[in-house]
Amino acid sequence: MYSLHLKTIRAAGIAAAVALLASCNGHSAGALPVANTANAALFSSVTKTLFVADPLADRVRIFAAGIQHGAQIGAITSGVSAPQGLFVDSNGVLYVANTQSVTEYQPGAFSPFRTLKNVSNAVSLTVDRQGTVYVGQGCQIVPSGGSIAVFSSGSTTPSRTIALNECSFMGGITTDLAGNLIVSFFQYPAKIQHVLEFARGASSGRELGIQGIAEIGATLRTDRSGNLYATSGTGVNVYAPGASLPARSITAGMESPTGIALDGSGNLYVANYPGPIGASFINVYARGGKVPINSFMGGLTTLEGVAVRPAQ
Repeated sequence: MYSLHLKTIRAAGIAAAVALLASCNGHSAGALPVANTANAALFSSVTKTLFVADPLADRVRIFAAGIQHGAQIGAITSGVSAPQGLFVDSNGVLYVANTQSVTEYQPGAFSPFRTLKNVSNAVSLTVDRQGTVYVGQGCQIVPSGGSIAVFSSGSTTPSRTIALNECSFMGGITTDLAGNLIVSFFQYPAKIQHVLEFARGASSGRELGIQGIAEIGATLRTDRSGNLYATSGTGVNVYAPGASLPARSITAGMESPTGIALDGSGNLYVANYPGPIGASFINVYARGGKVPINSFMGGLTTLEGVAVRPAQ
């Protein structure tokens, strides 16, 4: 069986990788492994929900996060196309970064209630406290360049864009406690890792000089204390506010981490994509912990972003 590493997928493009992987395995893209029919009643009754983007299967998979080794209870496919970044806001709304759109889902829903348009090759996203949606998109190698599409709360078209002229591979996006936007991306062939901070409303950023994060496709998240979490090549680094070097690193149980999320209690969720189809998994780490306390797996192809919705 042929498999593609995540970096190869990002370099080649998710859509092209779908066709390549399917042809190498003797399947059409639609014949890739899928979840069982979603259980809507169970979805709406679980105490906590874990969402995982599975781009090669064109779906967002759903797990019962509040249960030890919780079962996969369904998947969202409506409005989903090669999903990558995920985010859940304070109202429990799930945001999905698709190839050409961002779709939004109310708690318990399997179909989007809103679709954000004028998006191209979306990779990552975040939503600030005012409901502004930031979408990292369109980065390419030749010529280099991408952007962040900024959507005002409730708007379905961008109010402005932030140019990332040196972006070859888009990374993560998050906001800090002051509302500043933090963005990572990789510049090739210069091989420079950029982590920029943009003041709210600004279109030019400053380099933070953060070291040790993954060169391609780093995921960023900020906790309630202002600590920055970022994937590295082998694990997740945690940076104190304003620091450029990690205060600690979490590596136990990880294998090619691709996406991270934090729940309201500070627990860390890490998606891992080792490569072979079916080998992907998600580990959970207690706040401040270094070893997994829970895991989720089964029927997963590729893994990208993860997000956690608390009980509604």
